[in-house]
Amino acid sequence: MSITVAGLLARPELGLTLLSPGAPGALERSIVWAHQSELDDPMAFSEPDEVLLTTGSLIPGPGSVPGSDATGQEAAGWERYVARLRESRAAALGFGVGVVHQEVPTALLDAAREQGLVVFEVPEALPFSSVIKAVSRAQADEETMRLRRMHVAQRRLIAAAAAPDVSRLLMVRAAEIIGGWAALVQPSGAVSEISHLAARPLAVETAREHAGSGRQVTFSSAEETELCACDVRTPDGDLLGILVTGSRRVGDPVVAAVPVMTSSLLGVSLARTRTGDRTVRSLRGALVTELLDGNLSLGRAVARALWNGLPREPFTVLCATASDEAYDLVAELAPFGPRPRATVAFGEQDDVLWVLVGSDRAPLVADRLRGIGAAVGSSPSTRWPDVASARREASGAMMLERAATHGPRPGGLADRTASSGLKAALAPEPARAFARVALGPLVGEGPEPRSLLATLETWLEADGGIAQTADSLGVHRHTVTRRLKRIEELLGVSLAQPRTQHELWLACTLWATHGPADRAGR
Repeated sequence: MSITVAGLLARPELGLTLLSPGAPGALERSIVWAHQSELDDPMAFSEPDEVLLTTGSLIPGPGSVPGSDATGQEAAGWERYVARLRESRAAALGFGVGVVHQEVPTALLDAAREQGLVVFEVPEALPFSSVIKAVSRAQADEETMRLRRMHVAQRRLIAAAAAPDVSRLLMVRAAEIIGGWAALVQPSGAVSEISHLAARPLAVETAREHAGSGRQVTFSSAEETELCACDVRTPDGDLLGILVTGSRRVGDPVVAAVPVMTSSLLGVSLARTRTGDRTVRSLRGALVTELLDGNLSLGRAVARALWNGLPREPFTVLCATASDEAYDLVAELAPFGPRPRATVAFGEQDDVLWVLVGSDRAPLVADRLRGIGAAVGSSPSTRWPDVASARREASGAMMLERAATHGPRPGGLADRTASSGLKAALAPEPARAFARVALGPLVGEGPEPRSLLATLETWLEADGGIAQTADSLGVHRHTVTRRLKRIEELLGVSLAQPRTQHELWLACTLWATHGPADRAGR
C-alpha cells in the first residue's frame, strides 16, 4: 500500500498539524500524489486521492470583502471551495500559513468539518516541495518493495518448477505467496492438483467460465476473493490446463502477477514431462509388439522398467481402438499392486492399443475401455507360447465389434510435439529449442538481432524502465523505444502484457545459459 493521509501526517520531519479529521476512514486513504494549486476552483486540475496544497492566495481573506456581509461571503466562498474538493475526491487539503493567511481560516475549517474533508496545517517554514517529496519517496519505497517481493516470488516458483513433483509443488508455492489457494484444472474440467481441497468447487467453476471467455488470462471476484485464471500452454501453444488462484489480498500487484508466472513455468515444465511420457509411450508400443511377436526374452529384460514386470500366465490379450483417453485409462488401471500377477503390459501399434493382463482382470479393463467408447476385442486365456494366436483372435474380435458399433476406422493418434526449457531442470537441447522458438529472429546472426536481444534482456532486467535501459546500454531513450517497437513487430507480441514479459524473460535466461557456445556462461 502507498502512503496514507495518516502516514503523511505522522512524519515528524514535516511538522504537519491535523485540524479536520474528515469523514470516517478518511485518514486511512492512500495518497497517489500531492501538488500545489492556488486556483479558487482546483477541480479541473485535480484527480482522486491527491493531496492539494494551497496558501489560499485567491480566496478572499478577512477584510478583503467590503460590506456588512463580508463574513457571510467569505464563508460561502470556502464552502464552495471545499465542495469542489470533495467532488474531485481529494484525499486532503494542506493549508500553508504565514504567506497570505496567518492561520487557517475558521470558515474553511467549519466547511471542511461539515463536509468531511481532511485539512492539515503546513507550517510557514516548510516548503510545499517537502510534502510532495515525502509522498514521492513513499511511492518509490513501495515500488522497490513490490519489485523485491516479485523477485522473491519468481525465485521460489522457479525452484519449485525444478522439483520432481512440479505440478503439486507449484500449486503449494503459489498459494503460499498469494496467501490463498491455487489449482490446476484439466481442459476436461477435472482438478489434477489443488492446494486447498475446500476451494475445488470455486476453482472448477472459475476454470469453466475462463474457458468460455476466449482469453488467456481472466480476473474476477467471488466471496470476497480475487480470482485469476490463466491458460497453461506448451511453448507450441497446446492447452495443457487452466491455472486458477484465489486470494483475499485484493489489489496486491504480486497476487495478480504470480498466476501468470506460475502458468508459464507450468507450461514449460509439463511440456518436458509430456515429452518424457511420449518417449515411454513409444517404448511401450515397441516392446508390446515384440511380446506379441513372441520375443519373450527381450520383454523380460526391460518390462519391469516400463510396466513393473509381465503378467503371469494365464493372461488375456485385449485389442482396442487407440486414443489418448484409452491409453491414460489403462495406465491408471495398470498399477494394481506390487504383485507380479497384478501387472498389466500395454502399448500402441498402428492406432491399436494392445493390453496383456491377467485373465481375472481382463473383464474389468475391457468394460472400462468400452465405457469411454473404445471398441474392444478379447482373446481366450492364453500362455506365452500361444500369444501369436491370441493376438489374432483379439484383433479379429475388435474389428468385428468396431464394424458393428463404431463405424469407420478412426484416424491415428495426433502428433504431439513439445520443446521446453528450464534452466535448473532441462537439458541444453530442449532449453535451447524453447528459447529459439520464443525469441525467433532475435537470436539470428547480424548486428540488428544482437542489439535487439541485448536491449530486450536489459529492459527486462530493468523491469521495463526505459531510462535505466538506455543508461545501461549507453544509448538514447528514443533508441530503446524504437528497438522495443521493432521487437514487438518481429515477434508479433505486445511487451505491455505481463505474461509476454515473463515468457521472454525465461527465454532470455535460457538462451544466455544454453544458447550458442559464444554466449554460454555470459
